[in-house]
Amino acid sequence: MKPLIGLNLNQDKDIFTLQKHYWDAVIACGGVPMPIGPLPTIDDVDAVLEMLDGLILTGGGDIDPARYGQKPHESFAPVAQPKHDADFQLAARALEFEIPILGVCYGMQLLTVLHGGDLVQDVPTMVKGALEHWGEPPKDAAHPIRIEKGSLIHRIQGCDTMLVNSHHHQAAGKTGTFRVTARSEDGVVEAVEPAEPGKSFLLGVQWHPERMTNDPAGFAPYRALVEAAGRYRDGSGFDVTIIR
Repeated sequence: MKPLIGLNLNQDKDIFTLQKHYWDAVIACGGVPMPIGPLPTIDDVDAVLEMLDGLILTGGGDIDPARYGQKPHESFAPVAQPKHDADFQLAARALEFEIPILGVCYGMQLLTVLHGGDLVQDVPTMVKGALEHWGEPPKDAAHPIRIEKGSLIHRIQGCDTMLVNSHHHQAAGKTGTFRVTARSEDGVVEAVEPAEPGKSFLLGVQWHPERMTNDPAGFAPYRALVEAAGRYRDGSGFDVTIIR
């Protein structure tokens, strides 16, 4: 059976949404996508996680800076409730389950905060010499990143540098127990992962691999997540050395 991959939904007032690129990327990489709306209790979260083989924390708005001990910047564009708190509950519990997780953009930032880090609340005004990271919607910006050799993301992408798309105004600052494994030329954090390989796949990327449809290596993080989910499903366990 194909791995079942959870995708947390965005919320716009009374409507839940998911960009089709996420759905298509999971299917293209051999997984079966399952949408997840905000769940009210731990028991509900556990019931869903017990069905899943992997989880993708998708992009979204701005995390409440109270979560990492800061006051809101003037650019603050909050994630809707109850999605915001439900996402933290889902991600925290998924980490306890040791289910394979890929965090994308807001999803990476959420994982960073859960691991004791904080965020740069507005890259254009707070990062000296910042590159263009936002773009003009719906067109993404684009810039190169440098990847740490030997890291999980290096194994996945198979290169030291690459051009990525970019659509965010916030970024990881301090990364807590995570290590930074990719940065853009202005120093902005582009990928995080555990300092030491764990029992399961865990990776955050600041770009949107699901939208890199014209790049053969674009879907690589999704393929790695789905492969890890398959191993989680059959009980064979995760081993970073199997990724080439």
